Amino acid sequence: MIGDLIVRQTFTKNMASLDAITHSLEAFSNTHGFGGSSRTRLDLVIEELFTNMVKYSRGNGKSVDICIEIISDRLRIDMVECDVDEFNPFLVPTNPDGTPLDPSKSGGRGLFLVKEIADDVSYHYSNRTGTTTVVVKTGDKDV
Repeated sequence: MIGDLIVRQTFTKNMASLDAITHSLEAFSNTHGFGGSSRTRLDLVIEELFTNMVKYSRGNGKSVDICIEIISDRLRIDMVECDVDEFNPFLVPTNPDGTPLDPSKSGGRGLFLVKEIADDVSYHYSNRTGTTTVVVKTGDKDV
């Protein structure tokens, strides 16, 4: 990592952990002065990726490590799962049949928004460990 690691926490991989994640993100945002659209982007990215890991990732992994790093005017978010099968959330089509996103239907919109607001998205898999990385600007880029 190139910047300052601000937070690294491990959460049980189930939907009940979303409350703890929300509280952790609120404390992080308050401590480091991230409000408004910066906070919205941070919440959206982590909640959407975590939800996708819970719903679609396979293997024996029982937890997700969430690491947030401040690099200049950006946040780098790494979400790491160990002992899992390969699952790149960014290769999942927005709609299963490949049709354009229909905003009136649920499913796929969260990852679509993550890709839209992110400056960079990537996925790395090695030795049964998957790392999803998203970099978002902390300033004026609105959601």
